[in-house]
Amino acid sequence: MDSLLGFLGHNNSGGTPQKTELLFKENNLNAGGQHLSNDTFNNMWLMLLETIAVNQMNEVKEEKKLSTGAEDKICLLQEQLEKLQADNRDLKLLRNKVDVVYKDLVKEEEVALQAFVEHATSLLTKYNAELGRLESINQGKREQIETLEKENKELYSECARLENEVQKMDDEVTYKNHSYIQSIMKQ
Repeated sequence: MDSLLGFLGHNNSGGTPQKTELLFKENNLNAGGQHLSNDTFNNMWLMLLETIAVNQMNEVKEEKKLSTGAEDKICLLQEQLEKLQADNRDLKLLRNKVDVVYKDLVKEEEVALQAFVEHATSLLTKYNAELGRLESINQGKREQIETLEKENKELYSECARLENEVQKMDDEVTYKNHSYIQSIMKQ
């Protein structure tokens, strides 16, 4: 690098910047620069300037790539964040809808269960009333049966008494017939 600066440090035509020439002279960097022609020197000088410019552009591009890469990552992360926020909103809406549907279903089930309980209670009341009515009828029938059994026993007792009387009368008739027949036979 020192030799290149040495070559560039010589100014035969006065076309190079004074600062550079002075810098090269102060540092004794112009050895060998005396042997170059003005065109060669100018061409080398232009090449050096172009190289510096290209290097600066490359540095800017590299910085831009780094910053662009970071910006791209930031943009990507921002997009992902926005997508996640949108998904979160969608999930909240979906959860709210599910909650509403669940509450509706629970309410419907509660209403249906309440209706079933009311219907079952109504049927139980109706069946209990019917059971009470039938028990009352049954009690009436039992009382009738008891009355009829009592009457039947009384009638059976009366029949037995009447049979005894009939038997006594029959025996008496038979006795009288027999006595009459004997009395006739004795005569």
